[in-house]
Amino acid sequence: MGQMMRCAVWYGQDDLRLEQRPVPRVGPGEVLVKVAFCGICGTDLHALAGKPMTKGFVPGHILGHEYSGVVTAIGAGVTTMSQGQHVVGSDGMPCGKCIQCRNGAMRYCVQPVRTKEGAWAEYIAVPEGCVYPLPEGISLELGAMAEPVANAINTIQSSPIDLQDTVLIVGAGTIGLLLVQLAKQRGAGMVIVSEPNTMKRTLAKELGASVTVDPVQEDLLDVVAQITGGVGVDVAIEAVGLPQTVQQCIAAARRGGTVMIHGWAEPHVEVPLRPHEMIAKLLTIQGIIGRCWDKALKMLGDLQVRLLITRHFPLEEIHQAVEFMRAGQGVKVLIAP
Repeated sequence: MGQMMRCAVWYGQDDLRLEQRPVPRVGPGEVLVKVAFCGICGTDLHALAGKPMTKGFVPGHILGHEYSGVVTAIGAGVTTMSQGQHVVGSDGMPCGKCIQCRNGAMRYCVQPVRTKEGAWAEYIAVPEGCVYPLPEGISLELGAMAEPVANAINTIQSSPIDLQDTVLIVGAGTIGLLLVQLAKQRGAGMVIVSEPNTMKRTLAKELGASVTVDPVQEDLLDVVAQITGGVGVDVAIEAVGLPQTVQQCIAAARRGGTVMIHGWAEPHVEVPLRPHEMIAKLLTIQGIIGRCWDKALKMLGDLQVRLLITRHFPLEEIHQAVEFMRAGQGVKVLIAP
């Protein structure tokens, strides 16, 4: 048997096991990355709660997709990576073969290539196209934040946010707090953030939010009405993944406004909609997913990303890290294998 590695493997609800597995062999077109840091994402927590968001969560799967590391081996045919290179990684890439890819709409790829395993492990083997060189001067710690940054940039780029617009962001997790910064950079005049966690509301204010709302203690729609003179917000971004927060965004949007749904809900969750309201208000409702990797890597040093990293945990303490996040004690926790 070859070299062994430590990893955290998901088997179902509250069943996460630390195991020893062989270090992956690198196939043609693949690179082997020694993982430096990997974040805990909300989708990981959903899986551990027994509510996986995608079919990719199969029992026996190593979790983790927000990672940085160092290339330690390259497979045959790899041309853009070299040993010793610092990289950040994705859990998939466009197939390049489906009708969407052939038409140049690769962000809408219908059969993306997925990595075999996740990065809550000492090593991960991935297709060459799933990793990106980390710019000089950017630490591996910040590099592990590239994936959520790439997500947030894609949302803002896809939005109609214009100069002096009023923007509502519901949810101040990692994505929501990145959206606050990017909306301000885009020119938003007023950014309202709704978040029940006191620590996250405080951080949202520090990062540029104009107004923060505790939706448990305050009526969000009343606050929006007071701020906008009853008109509503120009753009509402949902970054939680709950039916009630989607409904809040729809109700808060002005006539002719845009609602962007970024938060992942469980696959079976349904949101009651009133077609009359959508038509009468001329609303645009848009689901959003995707990553802008090149811009994320260029902006890692410009955004207040380190403020979002609450704590590091070694891989051996992965269970404590998960409970720390479940308790709402942190924004982003990084695992250091």
